[in-house]
Amino acid sequence: MNLLKTVISLVAFGFLFSCSEEISITNENQEKSSYLKKTPSQWDENDLYQVHYYQIGNLKKVENLDSFKLNEGLLIETISGKEYESANQEKNRYYLKDTLALIKIKNSIKIGKTVLTDKSATDGSSEFYNYLGYFPIMNQYLIRGEYLDSLDYKMIDKNSGEIKYSFIDYPIISQNGNFVTVCKTNEFENKTYFEIYNYSNGFYKNAFKAIFTNWQVVDFEKYAFWGNDGSFYLKIDRMNADDSSDETFLRITLN
Repeated sequence: MNLLKTVISLVAFGFLFSCSEEISITNENQEKSSYLKKTPSQWDENDLYQVHYYQIGNLKKVENLDSFKLNEGLLIETISGKEYESANQEKNRYYLKDTLALIKIKNSIKIGKTVLTDKSATDGSSEFYNYLGYFPIMNQYLIRGEYLDSLDYKMIDKNSGEIKYSFIDYPIISQNGNFVTVCKTNEFENKTYFEIYNYSNGFYKNAFKAIFTNWQVVDFEKYAFWGNDGSFYLKIDRMNADDSSDETFLRITLN
């Protein structure tokens, strides 16, 4: 009788152990499944194309208080890290970081007729300027301006000192100099400002602008570039991403 009880106990223990192992495997599979659902490949058109506003050149402007799906102007594709690295190996920014070429004298940077002077004020009107480098293809210097709650990037003609352009973020120039792209996320507004300018009749003019709502740019200066294929590449994450990062790479083409 005792032997029978012992056998029954061993069988029951084995059954419980087997169930426990099954539950463990099931949980592990569920965790893997949950992880897979969060991979960059799961980005869909709704994630990528939601905007508050867009503008194509000076011909068309569309804006809405609620976000809506962009259906013209850009082709946006998620790509693998391997595709990104392949395009990245061929990039060329035509940009010289010769930061000693322009030196501040008495807190001022002087380029021709333009003088940018650092100012420290208690009323919020402080200004601080830094020379970042030179674009030979455009014959222009790049100066970053830092203010109380904003930044800008000024393109200044090397010869005349004329301020040609002022961008909201670091400008990425295409290989042929025909396009300039800037992109900046305002996390307080949950908006990403994306702008492309094209060179026409001696000036850079707006080709496309949009305010995206579902993704934020990741280190624009470090990861963004124009490829030899005429497309623009950058790294993004979901808007207001926390520890559950869902970073991926984009290839964006004007269409």
